[in-house]
Parts: sequence; C-alpha cells; structure tokens
Amino acid sequence: MQQKILYTLFLGVVSACVCAQTISLQRIDTIAVWENNLRLAYPWCGGINFAQFSNADLNFDGVNDIVVFDREGNRILTFCHSGLPSSTQFFPCPEYANAFPDIYGWMLMTDYNQDGKADIFHYWNGGVKVYKQVGNASTGPVFELANEQLKSFYTYSTMPLYISAADIPAIEDIDGDGDLDILTFHFMGGCVEYHKNQSVELYGHADSLIFRLASDNWGLFREGSFSYDIHLNDSCDAPGTPGGWRHSGSTLLAIDIDQDLDKDLVLGDIDGNHLSLLRNDGTSSFAQIGFVDAEFPKNNHSTLPVQLDLFPAAYYVDVNNDNVRDLIVCPNTTDHAETRNSVWHYQNHGTNSQPEFVFMENNFLQGEMIEFGLGAYPVWVDYNLDGLMDLVVGNAYYWNGHAQLALYKNTGTPQQPSFTLITQDYAGLSALQLSHIVPAFADMDADGDMDMLIGDISGYLHYFENIAAVLPGMQALFASPQMQYHQIKEQAYSAPFIADLNGDNLPDIICGNRAGKLNYYQNIGTATNPQFATLPHIANLGGVSVHNPQISNFGHSIPHLFMYQGQWNLAVGSYSGEIAHYYILHDINHQLLDDFTLIQNNMGFLKPGTYSSPALYDINNDGFPDLVTGNRAGGLNLFFGSEGYAGIPLPHIELSSTLWPNPAQESVTIEWPDRLFDMYVYDMAGRLISCKENIFQSNTFSLVSFQSGMYLVRLVSGQYHLFHKLIVQP
Repeated sequence: MQQKILYTLFLGVVSACVCAQTISLQRIDTIAVWENNLRLAYPWCGGINFAQFSNADLNFDGVNDIVVFDREGNRILTFCHSGLPSSTQFFPCPEYANAFPDIYGWMLMTDYNQDGKADIFHYWNGGVKVYKQVGNASTGPVFELANEQLKSFYTYSTMPLYISAADIPAIEDIDGDGDLDILTFHFMGGCVEYHKNQSVELYGHADSLIFRLASDNWGLFREGSFSYDIHLNDSCDAPGTPGGWRHSGSTLLAIDIDQDLDKDLVLGDIDGNHLSLLRNDGTSSFAQIGFVDAEFPKNNHSTLPVQLDLFPAAYYVDVNNDNVRDLIVCPNTTDHAETRNSVWHYQNHGTNSQPEFVFMENNFLQGEMIEFGLGAYPVWVDYNLDGLMDLVVGNAYYWNGHAQLALYKNTGTPQQPSFTLITQDYAGLSALQLSHIVPAFADMDADGDMDMLIGDISGYLHYFENIAAVLPGMQALFASPQMQYHQIKEQAYSAPFIADLNGDNLPDIICGNRAGKLNYYQNIGTATNPQFATLPHIANLGGVSVHNPQISNFGHSIPHLFMYQGQWNLAVGSYSGEIAHYYILHDINHQLLDDFTLIQNNMGFLKPGTYSSPALYDINNDGFPDLVTGNRAGGLNLFFGSEGYAGIPLPHIELSSTLWPNPAQESVTIEWPDRLFDMYVYDMAGRLISCKENIFQSNTFSLVSFQSGMYLVRLVSGQYHLFHKLIVQP
C-alpha cells in the first residue's frame, strides 16, 4: 500500500509570484529489507517506542485492523489485517493515518454509538475529546467532532470529566447496560472514579455521551504512593499516603477475567515495571476488589508475567482475526524505558470474558521494522564502491547501551534497490560510548574514498579517515578516530553534513545543533590536508532556524544538502518533526547569501515524528530525489520522488474561501469573496480532473462525472493558493 503526499519543489522565485515545478513524494513500503536472512514485513514504518493500541476497521472489509498511537512524536500508524483467519499478518496502510486528528497524551478507539465503527476518545485539555467515525468503504475513515470536551455531573454541578495526560482510562460498558462508561483515577490520584453513561437510561440507546459521577471509590481500593501499593477495603477519604495525595500516572484496562459478568481491572503504574490484576469480587453494579495479582498475566495461562522497564499499559485488541481479543502491553512513558523490544504480545487462547493469555513476542510489529531503539539519523553512502548507494544510520542509543551505526548494504539494482543488514555496530562505534551520533560521509582528503565524520551529544565532531584501497567492491576501513576534530564544538547535539558550498573544490562542514540553527565551517586547508578553524566561518548560515518556541526550547537542526536540476537545495530536520526546505543559497556570483529562501516549513507535509532527520538521493535513478527520514522512535520512512501533484498542503495565509456542501453528491459551490481566481480539481493519485479559470467570487460546478471518493480542490489567485478537501459521495 502506498501513500502520495503533496510536495512542491520550487525552481524559481520572482517578486510576488512563485514559479514552480512540482514533484510528489510517494510513501514506499515495498522496498525489501533483510535482517538475519529474513525479510522485514514493515521495514519503513518508522519504529515504535511508547505506543497505544486500538482496533478499527480502516478499510471497511469487515476485519479488525490495528491503529497505533505512539506517544513518541504523537504519531499515528495504521496496519490493515490480511483478512486471513487466525493470522497475525498485516500490511502497512499509512494513507488512513491522514484521516486522524492531531492526538496528544493518549488515544483509545471504541464504538460508543453501536454503529459498528470505532470512534476516537483522546486526551484534550485535562479531559476527553471525542470524534465519531462517519466514513464508509467509498470515503475511507472520516472523523467528525462529536464532543469537544466530555463533561460529567460531579455531585453538585456539571464539569469537564478530568483525565490526566499521563493516565489511560478504561472506556468500557462497566455496568452492562449497553453504553460506554469511564473509569479513571481521581485528579489527585489514588482512587478510581466511575463515570456512568446516562445514554440508555435517558434515551434508550447508546449514542449519547452524558455522564455522571456514580462513585468516587469504584472497587473500594486505594493505590498508595509507592508502585503497586494497593490497599483493599479503603474508604479513600485521603487518597495516597496517610499524609497526602498520590502522584498521577496510572493505566487502567477493564476486562472480565473470570466470566462472572463484571469488570476486573488491569492496573499499571508510573513507578512500576509490571501489571497487577485487581479481581472484582462484587458485581457489575457494585464493584469491590477482593484480590490483587501482581504477576499478571502469569496466572492466566501465560508463564511469563509482564516485566517492562517502566510504566506498562495494557490494551485488549483482536490481533489475529479470531474475534477474540488479545493482550498488548507497552510502556506509557515518554522516556527512560526500553524502546526496541517494548511491545509485548500475548495471544488469547480463551474467550473475551475468560481469557487465557499465552506470551508470543516482546516486539510485536516493531520487530518487523527497521528499529534502532531511540533516534534514527540516516545518510546515503556507497561504502563499498560498487556503484549502489547504501544506508548508514546512527541513533541516540540503545536501551542500557550506547549509540551505534547500522550498515544496510544495497543488494538490489540501480533501478530497484533493496537493503540487507550487514552490522548493527558499523566501525565499532559502540566502544566509544557516545550518544546521539549523526554520521556524514565525504572524500575529505582527495584519495577517492569516503571518509566519515560523526557528531554527538557533546557538540564535538569526530573524524574517521578511510584507509582502504580504492578498488571496486572494496569496503571502507577506518583508521583510529581523531576525536574532537579541530576542536570544533557546537553547544550540544552536533549534526554535520559535508559539502563544497563555496565552490573551491574543498569539502566544507555544515553543522546543525540543539539551538536549531546551522554553522558553516569553511575548509581552509588543501585537497589532501583539510583544515578548519575552531569557530565557524559563518554563524547562523543562511538565517536558517528550525526552532519552534511553541513546541520546545530547542530546535535540534539536522541538515542535508542535495542537488536538484544542478542547484543546491537544503533540507533541515528538527525537534518538531517538520523538515524545512530551503532554496537559492547563493547569489549570482556564487557567494553564500545571508538568508536562504525558505520554500516550505515542512517538506512534503510529512509527519515522520520528532527529531526528523532527512537524507535525499535519487536511489532508483529516475531523475528525482528520493527521501529517507528518521525520527525519535528509532525507525525510518522511505519516499520516492516523482513528477506529479499529490497530497494536501496547508498554506498559512489570512485569506479564506468556502466549499459547500461537503460531502457532496451532484454539485458543489466554491466561494472566494472579492477575488478573481482559477480552480483546479485533482484526484488523490495527483491527476488533474477539472479546471476552471477566471472565476469571480463564486462558482457552482457539477459532480455528475466524478466518481465517489476524496479530491483536492486548489484555488489560485496571483501568488495566493488555497486548498480544500472535497468528498464526493455516491
């Protein structure tokens, strides 16, 4: 399954009008990657760190698919099931991820209105926002805002239903009346609140979201101030320690573990490394926890209890298409936990109301991805001089280890690349005990081979000379490193790239850093003896900055320069995950400009995750640059460049237009007040379907010849561009 994303490479800028030639970036998941003689099923899906799991039928084929929300970078990953009974075979379907709203904190999908479609519940502003699924087989998933912020009647008044961003609530039918209720910890922690849905009582159906606090001590227990310190038969008058309140940070899963028609609890804690089962010895209408099993699910058939590093959360989803929900466990933290083997999968050999969990693997989905733990910093290089570009990837570090370089040899052809893992510790860099290593390659000493430069968290650069013979097929061989190369030091998180930017045939260093800017170190040596001053020749090169103060105090710039149609372009990764694209780096005398031209804040309008790290090269020899980008989750996404127009940009201008009705069937009206404009309609494959020029203010056009589905409507008025999604229904 492939995804096209709109991306425009601008080839010239004149006064108030942008002249452009377009190129599309197409998400590719079919390029083979081999590790340990096995082909990875989802190599280019970007890794997983701290994920939450839900079932949803994304492609409306009647089979439960998997939706993953990774707290690392607030990413949505979508995997469609093959449809084979009792199979765990999925395929990436990233196009469906674009349908989801922006998510932060937590997300659970469940069908609150009983229409057979999974809806979205997610953290918002100290509470819960809900989106209703209104899509179908023709449109794909479409989410409509159902409730901006859930409210509940708290004893005396109706207030927002509080759920911490650090917690995960249980959203289930707790009392068995057919509508969804909510269990969540008190805002000071310690005791569980039961918010009962009044939909069935008030209206006789389950499609409303009206809650009241039915109990501030569901289960009659209290969680103490230490990990899994559970006090039974507690009044909960003072949650937490006797002298105070408990911290926030607990995860809840409500399931019937013993087939007695009431909900038991699976509890995770921010300070703990395992799950506890709290058995409900009461009823569905009056819960009372009577037993605590701190080794769940060991005593539910599995012989292996959960043992994660920190803050496990449990999810009850059907993984193998047998209509019986399985158990997935993953850390709910955002740091300081295992990030490479962090998704534990237990298959349910019992029933939904009396499960028997059998441990299957500790790297569900992520074990089939290119996965480097924390962080991924890729670069293209022909390490063995065979004419094919290989892939070297640095990382921040492996859990309980250090940063390493992974080498993937290109074992394909010039037109059809494929990659095979050669080593996860290329050049033995783990012995240096570095972290956050960003590699760069170039022939620094004019001997015909690729030397290596490494940046790391310290801000220093480290140089590795390639001393191998220059022969076809000869692999690189690096001499002992020159640590703290020329005493060049960024403030922190140095991220080098090597290119001859001033045209003197000597390789220069362009270096990113934690601040989000770039520094330029000019090579003042000779072709065979490179020399650099300790301080940059140009500080804040090109006025580049990828620091977004609304997101972080830091920018974490990672630069990559690439040639397109004979001119330098600059892509810069960032903490925010956006990849800034700059053009026109030189004046007519080939002098570096004080300010590079920013084409797009976010190249391709991609969402690769935080700490994006781009590398571009035409690896399939079709004349267009291809993109691989890493992220904080430790994985890679791959995009092929091609001619075309695809995806949906979001230009940031103050003008506005309207398109209605939407969805539409027979016709649609577009209005852009006080403007003379042209209109272009594209399908999602990037083909131009319709065009109307010289429209003044409004136009109604027929959809009779349109097939059902989603379209992009592009409006152009001078230098201004506006875009609309249009859904055509049958």
